[in-house]
Amino acid sequence: MRQVVFHADDLGMCHAANTAFAEVAKFGLTRCGSVMVPCPWFAEFAQMSQDHAEWDIGVHLTLTSEWKNYRWGPISTRNKASGLLDADGYLWRSTLEAVQHIDPVAGKEEMRAQIETALAAGMDVTHLDSHMGSAFSPRLFAGYVDLACEYRLPAFITHITGSVWPYSNFTSSERSGMEDSVEKAIRAGLPIFSGMGFEPLTEPENRETQYEKGLAAVGDGLTHFLYHPSTASAELSALAPDHAARESDLAVFTSPTFRDTIIRSGVGLTGYRDLRNKMRAA
Repeated sequence: MRQVVFHADDLGMCHAANTAFAEVAKFGLTRCGSVMVPCPWFAEFAQMSQDHAEWDIGVHLTLTSEWKNYRWGPISTRNKASGLLDADGYLWRSTLEAVQHIDPVAGKEEMRAQIETALAAGMDVTHLDSHMGSAFSPRLFAGYVDLACEYRLPAFITHITGSVWPYSNFTSSERSGMEDSVEKAIRAGLPIFSGMGFEPLTEPENRETQYEKGLAAVGDGLTHFLYHPSTASAELSALAPDHAARESDLAVFTSPTFRDTIIRSGVGLTGYRDLRNKMRAA
């Protein structure tokens, strides 16, 4: 059986992401996504999520700050010994820099602080995933899985295979450690995903056709299929060079024709709230 979680990334990053998700959720194709707690527009989104109990919102664990002139830092510490901060005092711009510098203990505490901040803001956190895949690295993955188990939250976790995982050049000891963490997740009853789908933000043209092809390629099992909706605005254009693809993602996930494509595909839609509730009930 093929099941897909369509998942809106980067909520809370900016006002344009928040308003776009509200449109997507109202359209009703999916109400699932995750929020970037360290970002300036987190507070707005936290309030929005409280006003919409039907939304299915997780924490987009954020260990990078990628934009040129729009940055954010960690919320757990300002200690440079943590490895969380770059020379300018923000989170690292790239995943590679983040996983090279972040102390694993400090990384886990930053992820914990983001979860706790979301909960303290009144959010009904349904799951965990990782912004730009930083938590999927061998150095940080154990902490990511530990937190999912501790908070009894499903997380985006797959088996460790090069065809699916963002990192494939493992040493034998790294692979063994990551496989141990996956086994821990399985023992804790967390769902394990078969794959991940996404369409590159560098390709804004013919976006709906891209998603139709991506949907057709979904295999058996459970697939986490991410997208990045945002409302067109001067703010978005100024901060995100890939704004055109983000604007197109909003159009796709409020498109009646794409909804019809999903119905014809025979793919089942689910969300992390359902996965969380089933996991906790078991």
